[in-house]
Amino acid sequence: MNKTTSLTARILLAVVGIVAALGIGSVAYGATAHPSDVPTVDVAGTEVDDTAEEASAVPTTGTELSAAEADGIVFMVEEEKLARDVYSTLGDIWGVPIFDKIASAEQIHMDAVLSLVSAYGLADPSSGMAAGEFVDPELQTLYDDLVTTGSRSLEDALEVGAVVEEVDIEDLYDYLAEASKPDVTAVYERLLSGSENHLRAFVTQLNANGVDRDPVVLDSDTYESILAATPDRGHRGGEQGRGPGSPQGNGRGHSA
Repeated sequence: MNKTTSLTARILLAVVGIVAALGIGSVAYGATAHPSDVPTVDVAGTEVDDTAEEASAVPTTGTELSAAEADGIVFMVEEEKLARDVYSTLGDIWGVPIFDKIASAEQIHMDAVLSLVSAYGLADPSSGMAAGEFVDPELQTLYDDLVTTGSRSLEDALEVGAVVEEVDIEDLYDYLAEASKPDVTAVYERLLSGSENHLRAFVTQLNANGVDRDPVVLDSDTYESILAATPDRGHRGGEQGRGPGSPQGNGRGHSA
């Protein structure tokens, strides 16, 4: 099973699980609620954004990537685009600041990965693609399904965000395990810190809406470790800030 199929299968299964998970929330699943009907929390104190300086790479040119590294970089461009486009669309629907803030952060992440695409002479899968458009037909279907699910209620939209961030984190653990170039590792470390911040922000919003969610992609120990950690806007040097879900952690048991 290729990486795209693995990602698609995991998110689609997770999205199906949202129906049951949100049945206990304050907004019934399947009924579209106006944003003013659902409580939200101020995200000003929640680290959800990243700066270009923090996310950008210092490319190491003149070296070759392994096939796995090259495929991972190209795929990550579309994965970051998927997150950006989903959040931007849901932000337009619900008018809640968290989606626009994290969509902007995802653009910074996408630009950082594109710096690797440029440095290593890879093909940019996002070139010429409008918002909500993807080269990979499975990602296109996934985008459509995520937006449909997130359009049903604000709680569903926040849960979609949390699921997407869980998948991003899981994939970044895999890619970090494969990375051999310092610039590739640096970019993935930045993206991992950002995704963990984003996951905490979405869970905080869900908690404010009375939803005590469980992880649907990450294992429970990794998930709880991320939620308990202090938001990180800096470089994850060495083992600093790593939880049990890191590639050098205590064994998450995930398969690549």
